[in-house]
Amino acid sequence: MDNSDTVKSKILVVDDNRSLTDALEKYFNHSGYESEGINSAHQLTQRLSGQAPISIILDINLGDGDGIKLLPELKAVWPGVPVVMLTAMGYDDKLMEEARRHGAQGFVSKSVPPQEMLAKVQGVLEHPEHHS
Repeated sequence: MDNSDTVKSKILVVDDNRSLTDALEKYFNHSGYESEGINSAHQLTQRLSGQAPISIILDINLGDGDGIKLLPELKAVWPGVPVVMLTAMGYDDKLMEEARRHGAQGFVSKSVPPQEMLAKVQGVLEHPEHHS
């Protein structure tokens, strides 16, 4: 059985704020993407044994872990999956550079509307080699 069509469209949204993950899941689903909300670093590491998504939106500060420190593990298991870091702290050059060094392809603030988050994901899907 080939279910690659559904796998191709899945975006993981990883944030310890359940209302944010729920809202982004709904928005992405209405925009034609399947999405899955994950609310902890522990849940994310358990999810690594499953099928790879097309992209991950990963919060920098999870309640039980550091998103940037999870990047090497994510990239080891799913090397071709682009990761967009999500933060409420604003655009910090040091954090952005550290995230890029560990494999993130993008960086977006939680304060932007969901359509801008989706646009960032679509941008890294179209040009994963570009860091923005």
